[in-house]
Amino acid sequence: MTDDRPPERVFSGTMSTRGRVTVPKALREEMRLRPGCRLVFVTRDGEVKIRLEDGEQRSE
Repeated sequence: MTDDRPPERVFSGTMSTRGRVTVPKALREEMRLRPGCRLVFVTRDGEVKIRLEDGEQRSE
């Protein structure tokens, strides 16, 4: 059986001492982030999912 999914891409961000997170440009573009977008982190059973919301209430 073959895996038809695209290859995994790994991105690395940083968090400042004030808690501000830097998201790499390539990831911002892939997620179509724009100023005002909100990233909601949801955890369950040790797994973290990120939900994207913006001013137009787009959710992914």
